[in-house]
Amino acid sequence: MKEMNAQGEGNLLPKLPWSLATRPILLSMALVIPCFWRPIVTGIDLQSHLYNAWLAELIQSGSIHGLWIGHQSTNIVIDIILAWLMKSFGVSVAERVLTAVLVLLFFWGALQFITAVSGRAAYWLVPWLAILSYGVVFQVGLLNYYLSCAIVLWLFAFLWKQRLG
Repeated sequence: MKEMNAQGEGNLLPKLPWSLATRPILLSMALVIPCFWRPIVTGIDLQSHLYNAWLAELIQSGSIHGLWIGHQSTNIVIDIILAWLMKSFGVSVAERVLTAVLVLLFFWGALQFITAVSGRAAYWLVPWLAILSYGVVFQVGLLNYYLSCAIVLWLFAFLWKQRLG
């Protein structure tokens, strides 16, 4: 069905149903650019996570004799994810994929939570949330804490919507 413009001429371009989906995709692509444009993704603690994952891989493969992996139960999620990514893709891709996923989880979790609380889309906060996503916690590289905050934001958004619904 054609839409008529002000002059009565038919518009040949149909309304695309996926146009609402393009905004989050384009925004997500723009958000992760800093994770890929630098030669090394910075983060003080990120480098120690990479070292731990690399060293654990060497120990498990038997390349280093006399060392063993101690069992730890806290602050290991990022190390486990990095070890898996490093085996699959290498160090450079692993750090970029991990940081990009963490930035997206945190950003969209924060936006979902704010949207749930306010009851309307808060896209006007996107620049501020992007700045917050690359803030001190990300720069210092406290990635286990950063991941925990992202999960909590998503959980709060879900629970807030359940409370209202």
